[in-house]
Amino acid sequence: MGGNQGEGNREADRQYREGATQFERSNRVPRVAEEARREIEDDEDETRARARGRDESDEDELDFDANGGHAYDARGRSRLS
Repeated sequence: MGGNQGEGNREADRQYREGATQFERSNRVPRVAEEARREIEDDEDETRARARGRDESDEDELDFDANGGHAYDARGRSRLS
C-alpha cells in the first residue's frame, strides 16, 4: 500500500499493532518492565541527591562562607553558577 494515507495511516497502524502483539507474546514484558522500573528509581535517587546538593558524581569538597552559607567548590568556584 503506497501513497499518502493522511492522518489515518492504516499500514503503520497495522505494523505497530503486530509488533506490539509479538512483543507481548515474547514473554519479555516482565523483564523489560522491571528494568524500566529500576532505571526510573535510579534517576529519582540521583535527582534527590542533587537536590540535597550532594551530586554523587561530584567529588569536590565544598567550603561555606560565614555570611550565609554560600557554597564554593575546592577550587573556589561558586556552586550557584
